[in-house]
Parts: sequence; C-alpha cells; structure tokens
Amino acid sequence: MAKLWKVHPYREENTRTIVTFCCMFIEAQGIYIESDLFKDNASYMRSALVAANAIFHDLGDLRKPYYLYRIVQDALEQGKEMSSRVENYIRKAELPVTRENI
Repeated sequence: MAKLWKVHPYREENTRTIVTFCCMFIEAQGIYIESDLFKDNASYMRSALVAANAIFHDLGDLRKPYYLYRIVQDALEQGKEMSSRVENYIRKAELPVTRENI
C-alpha cells in the first residue's frame, strides 16, 4: 500500500484511491476488511503512509511503517469480527453461509 501510494499518480485523492484499491483487492481474495476505519481516520492514514515512505536524501531512511501496519491490522481484525457477526446472523436465519451471502 505504501509503495503504491508513493507513486502518487493523481493530483489529488491519491490516499483515498490507493486505500480503496487495496481494500477491493483484499476483499477479492476473500479477506474481510473494515474499510470505514480508513475513511474515519483519513488524516491518520495519510500520515501513516507518509511515515512509511520517509526516505530523505539528506537525512536517510526514517521510515516508520508501524503506524500503517497498526491501522491495517486493526481494519483486518475488525473485518474478521464483522464477518463472524454476519455469519451468525445468516445461520440464525437458517440460510446457507456462503461467501456471497456474507
């Protein structure tokens, strides 16, 4: 995610575009992620991407990917919890639990 963001292909909305793309890619792999966490913490997310890419010609490598790892890990954990809740509701409704239903 940080490497894609560093490319900065657009004049504006790079963070939102990259985060949306990465969330869609993750979900296409069958992994659930709580993308609202990124939207609700957009400023933090942008700062985390900046910190993950902080390499300077004069100061050297000052990257701190921890902040990005932390928010992505939280989003994945919340996505897993959300998926479990949805599965329980589907089971209670006596419907088949499939990826499409979740």
